[in-house]
Amino acid sequence: METHQDMNNDKSPIHVWAKEIATQQNFSDPKLIYQGGHYAKEDVRNVIYEGLYQGKLAVLKVYDDPRPSDEPISQKRYLEDNASVILTAPEVYAYEIVTPNKGWFIMEKLPESGSFFTTPLSENDRKEFLNIFVEYRKNFPRKATREILLVENLPAHEFCAFRIGRWLEFVTKQELKSIFKDEQPLLDRNVFIPLYAKAMEVLRLEFSKREMIWCHGHFKPQEIYKVSDDKYYVTDFAHTRLYPEGYEFGFIIWADYLMSADWSESYESWKRGVRVWFDALRPVADELGIARYDDLIRASMIERVLGTILADVHASDIPNKNKIHRIEYLQKLLRELINHEQ
Repeated sequence: METHQDMNNDKSPIHVWAKEIATQQNFSDPKLIYQGGHYAKEDVRNVIYEGLYQGKLAVLKVYDDPRPSDEPISQKRYLEDNASVILTAPEVYAYEIVTPNKGWFIMEKLPESGSFFTTPLSENDRKEFLNIFVEYRKNFPRKATREILLVENLPAHEFCAFRIGRWLEFVTKQELKSIFKDEQPLLDRNVFIPLYAKAMEVLRLEFSKREMIWCHGHFKPQEIYKVSDDKYYVTDFAHTRLYPEGYEFGFIIWADYLMSADWSESYESWKRGVRVWFDALRPVADELGIARYDDLIRASMIERVLGTILADVHASDIPNKNKIHRIEYLQKLLRELINHEQ
């Protein structure tokens, strides 16, 4: 999860490191414009500064993420292979990958005349965004641009189980803290565990029939920068890897709707936003030649709902009463997806 936070906290290790890199690389007049968190706000995983590099406006991105990333290399390879005339990415000027989880790069600053898409998307913006998504899928490399990791060699259904198992492990650690403090855990095991077991049955059945595909991994409205009707940039290549076919459909719904929905609405009104996306993605699946869309979107959304409950809600720093309310809606949606009621 990415969060725009208080950007005056420039004494944390990642900010100090960023300023050291700026000095070493003659990246002048650095100004902090963004920092991204990993679930909780205080857990900063990357920072972006704007400034001047070799006489050009540029940005410096520094990352230290618990997840492995070769972001600057992935971005460079995309630019080398990309054949789209309307969708591109910022040019990479300099970079260093220090560890599999840590590195930095200096890249082209996006034109001032443009703007990122914002969520939730309007109907017109949704159509435009999906046109760009199709453009991306038709031009993104089909084969991996780096050595495949062991986990990426798993069959798609086992990869899903691995990811969700990590989220479940995270919740287990959180529960231990709650129990130690004599607090009530957020998830009612008598409600959630039966849902979890049935959800995993659906995921194993559907994704055992799907392939792993090479993806940008983070293709969402907030990563698409529009300059004009025939010029767009895609950003944030930190998550490029193999994912199950359909992963991106669920991710888009999560990014645009689940993370920005009005949770004060009635459940039926809230759920309508999910249904709108189901309908909007159907012609995209047809254009990309994806078979059995209804089965795929159901499974992809189940994966996203499980992730939202276990990671995004459970690990967030919102008040517990808000967490409980969101979990209630998400569990109800999960039950309906499992039972083919969506």
